[in-house]
Amino acid sequence: MLDTSLRPRPRPEDLDTTYRTPFVSSKGEAQSKATTRARMNPRDLIVLGVFGASDDMRALLRLPNGRVTQVGRGDRVGGRQVVAIGEDGVVVSRSGRTERLEIPS
Repeated sequence: MLDTSLRPRPRPEDLDTTYRTPFVSSKGEAQSKATTRARMNPRDLIVLGVFGASDDMRALLRLPNGRVTQVGRGDRVGGRQVVAIGEDGVVVSRSGRTERLEIPS
């Protein structure tokens, strides 16, 4: 049995139907509040992220040519060897010199 009608209720007589332009901040203001400039050199290896179990960490690296590759400890990439992977970055070695690559913030 149906106690009430399925027809929607009519609009109230005093409903304000005036169109109002929504407030939108200027493009420059929104852009400056929503983004920050990353200080990354596209010709360097860039750590995109790290993942995996603590005894078998892996990392995603962006190569200078724009390709993305997954690496683990001992792998060679871009003329460097991956020495260690931690929660906040990757340590690589080239010609006896080590370099720490951190995940950009």
